[in-house]
Amino acid sequence: MVLELDSKSEEVLESIIIKFISSGMPVGSKAISKKDKSGYSPATIRNIMAELERRGLLFQPHTSAGRVPTDMGYRFYVDSLMKSRELSSKEEHLINKSFNSFVGDVEDLIEVASSLLSNFSENVGMVLQPKFHKTKFKDVRFIKLNHSWILVILVSQGGFVFNKVITVEEKISQSELDRIANYLVEQFSGLTLLAVKKSLVRMLSQERAFYKDLLKGIIFITDKRLSEETSADALYFSGTSKLLEQPEFYDLKRARELFKAIEDKEMLVKIVTKCLNDEGVRVIIGSENICEGLRDFSLITSIYKFGSIPLGLVGILGPTRMDYARGISLVDYVSRSLSKVITEYST
Repeated sequence: MVLELDSKSEEVLESIIIKFISSGMPVGSKAISKKDKSGYSPATIRNIMAELERRGLLFQPHTSAGRVPTDMGYRFYVDSLMKSRELSSKEEHLINKSFNSFVGDVEDLIEVASSLLSNFSENVGMVLQPKFHKTKFKDVRFIKLNHSWILVILVSQGGFVFNKVITVEEKISQSELDRIANYLVEQFSGLTLLAVKKSLVRMLSQERAFYKDLLKGIIFITDKRLSEETSADALYFSGTSKLLEQPEFYDLKRARELFKAIEDKEMLVKIVTKCLNDEGVRVIIGSENICEGLRDFSLITSIYKFGSIPLGLVGILGPTRMDYARGISLVDYVSRSLSKVITEYST
């Protein structure tokens, strides 16, 4: 059912939500009438607030208190009332500078993105690494460390690097290792890493498969990354302690519930993975979360890409009383900036 409000009700609801996001305190009719330019009297505003409460958009925590938004109220605000607000040019410059000045692997970029999201939002910044089974193979290199140890380096499109030192029984020169690597790149470049693994397993089953130890090394890497994917190690967090500075979590019981929910990374991965098929920015508010422990939180997410290929997801997690306009602009800008840097880094 589509919820419709008249212009007066929309003005009052928007004013209450903006004021509550700013102060964290229940909002009364007098506070709105002082701010309201339309000249509505406190009595008129009280009547409107009562009707908004009846329709489930506001609630009154105490008889003598003002009103606060419900999850439904926030949803109506985000979908129908909220005005977009771009980041300042200074903020965009700082974000770009952080990405462009990083030194390290693409995995380091993930941590940079997570920290940026947290620092600029004062909430938890989170980044989901690519689903490994969908990641495409780009390159492999074998580096001879001594007569029996070889470093296997596997590189995906998008620049993610996986490595493993293996032991080999055969005597192999570095030139032979280079030739084998070039052959594998010619055969498998552009295939998903899961497809590469299946092909290597078939090669190993052949009686005359050469350099089995090398092939086993690549398979080991793919198996390891697949196990990490299911154990939720690919979800990065930054700034969890920032939530404790929010008034909502001065209550120790709510603070404990917060950390219990965040520690359940498997559940968080399930929640954010549902957003991977969404273009643009996705907002999940309070009770819309499938995890009961996150019913007091909202999540804003957006995918990042390698070229046009979705890789993973960035987002912020905070109380339902968050600045949605700023959060949406921040997540959108970081996702686009991260996509740009990963694409340029990997080509």
